[in-house]
Amino acid sequence: MRALLIGPPGTGKGTPAVRLAAHLSIPHISTGDLFREHIDQDTQLGQNTHTHIRAGLLLPDEVTTAVIKERLARPDIERGFLLLNLRTQEHLVGFLRELGEPRRRSSTNWSSWTI
Repeated sequence: MRALLIGPPGTGKGTPAVRLAAHLSIPHISTGDLFREHIDQDTQLGQNTHTHIRAGLLLPDEVTTAVIKERLARPDIERGFLLLNLRTQEHLVGFLRELGEPRRRSSTNWSSWTI
């Protein structure tokens, strides 16, 4: 299952995401967690992220997309994943269309919940 939790910042998506992902036995993917991981590991994506954060800037959608694509390339998402929503609706729609195309995953079905 590929699931998406949608809601504005600060509405409490993180707690139910962790619980729901555990219940479904799929990883929960949070862009904030991914950004921190890349910063801690001092990757190129992490350096780019840190530069934007230090400058008080929002990250471009392309950086967010790159971080998520890198995460989705890991083998633990074969059974599915739960993704917390992306920053802009336009980015979210384009990204979901791209992910909806069949690739190596057996299912392209999406479920979504709005918080």
